[in-house]
Amino acid sequence: MTIDCKEKKLEDLIFSLLTELNTSQTLNLDLGSLLNSKISHLWNICKLIIKKIENPLFLIVNNMEFMEPDIFNKFLQLGRETHLTLISTVNKILRPGTIDLFSEFDFKKKLNYFTYQELFNILKQRVTLTFSHEVDNELIQYITDLVCEQYVPVPGKGVEILRDLYPLLKNKTNFRNFELLEICQNEFDVFQITDEFSMLSYIAEEDLLNILFLDNLSNYFTSKMKYYISLNELQELYDLSCESLEYHRNTSEFNKLSRELVNVGILKPSKRTNCKNNFYSSNNPLNNDFFFLLINPKQLKIIIDTIFNS
Repeated sequence: MTIDCKEKKLEDLIFSLLTELNTSQTLNLDLGSLLNSKISHLWNICKLIIKKIENPLFLIVNNMEFMEPDIFNKFLQLGRETHLTLISTVNKILRPGTIDLFSEFDFKKKLNYFTYQELFNILKQRVTLTFSHEVDNELIQYITDLVCEQYVPVPGKGVEILRDLYPLLKNKTNFRNFELLEICQNEFDVFQITDEFSMLSYIAEEDLLNILFLDNLSNYFTSKMKYYISLNELQELYDLSCESLEYHRNTSEFNKLSRELVNVGILKPSKRTNCKNNFYSSNNPLNNDFFFLLINPKQLKIIIDTIFNS
C-alpha cells in the first residue's frame, strides 16, 4: 500500500490509508458514510482493520517531508502496535528539518540521485507504458532537463509533470507544443517571474544588439513551438541580429553574449548533449549542442516589447 503526504492533512492521510486498505483487502467499506466522522474515529477504524488482517502489511509513505512530526510519530506508533511495516521516503533538500526524525527509523538507506540518462529512461518507460501512441522524444528530454536543472534528479517530479500533461497527450492531435511547454514550466517557480521589474531593468541595460538577439530568441521559441535551440541556430540568430543592425559579426562577442545568458539563467545547456558519450560541459556551456530557455518565452517577449516601446 502507498500513500502520498504531499499537501495532505491528517484526515486526508487517514482516508488515503482507508482507501488503500479497502482496495487491497477487498473490505467493501462504505467510505462515503465516514466523510463526516471525527479524526479519532477514523484512526480507530484504521487500527481495528489492520489488527484484524492476519497477513503482514507494508505501507509506503511517500514525500514524508510534508508530514508534521507528531503525525508521523502517530503512524510510527501504529506500526509498533500492529504488524504494519512502515517504509518512508523523505527529501532532505526540500525539508531539512525532517532529519530530526531519523532517529525514529529502524533502518536508514540513503538513495543516490539519478544521472540524466537514467532519469530519461525511467520517464521514457512511463510514457511508453501509458500511451498507445508515440510521444515526442524531445518532450521527454525537455522534462528530464527541467527536473535536473530546477529540482533534484529523481523520477517523482517528472511523473507529476507527465500526470499534468496526460489530458493533452492522450489526444495526440489536439494540442500545440507550446501548451505542453507552458505546463512543464508551471511546475517550477523559477518560470513564474515575481520580480519582472528586475528582469526588465537588467535587459534594458544591455546594448541594442543584445536586446535584439533576445527578441529573436523569444520569437524562435514562440513561433517554432520547439523545446530546444541548437548551438548552430543560436549562432544564426546572432548573425541575423547583426545583419538587422548592420553590425560586423564577431565570434568572440557571440560567445560572450551566450555565456552571459547562461550565467544569468535565461538560457541553459541541455544535459542530453552527447550523453551517450558521457560528455557534458558545465564549465564551458558553448561546448554543448542544445539549449533551452529558463524563462517563459512569452514573458520574455513582453519584456522586450516593453523596452522597444518605451
